Amino acid sequence: SRAQGDPVVSTRYGRLRGLRAPLPGELLGPVEQFLGVPYAAPPTGARRFQPPEPPSSWPGVRNATRFAPVCPQPLDERALLRDMLPVWFSANLDTLAAYVQDQAEDCLYLNVYVPTEDGPEPRHVDDVTRPRPCGPATEDPVGERGGRHTRGS
Repeated sequence: SRAQGDPVVSTRYGRLRGLRAPLPGELLGPVEQFLGVPYAAPPTGARRFQPPEPPSSWPGVRNATRFAPVCPQPLDERALLRDMLPVWFSANLDTLAAYVQDQAEDCLYLNVYVPTEDGPEPRHVDDVTRPRPCGPATEDPVGERGGRHTRGS
């Protein structure tokens, strides 16, 4: 059954039903998510190893509330990857692996996340990406650091 407020959008291939999902933190408001949206026909059979073709249209409303399969990839080399990746990334490999267990050659899908109107006030990208001050600004007039402002001591 359709939950009240589930987003439905129209595409050139048919209509999609997604989900409204909260995001953590105060900077991010809820999003509408459309999962497993086909962007090409399945690359199977005669289409295997061929350039992608547009997906087929679908009748009615397509359920876009679950992840689609991912393209085949080896998962047994995580131990090797742990040695090659930064600790902050390799610590999440097991969590990530849980999301890529469902693998298939039919894997040409997108997950689309759309901000909602009732999220926090819009912010300029610089508001989020600009470095924050760490301490009092000091000037370097002599040029030890190129005559620029530096933060902290």
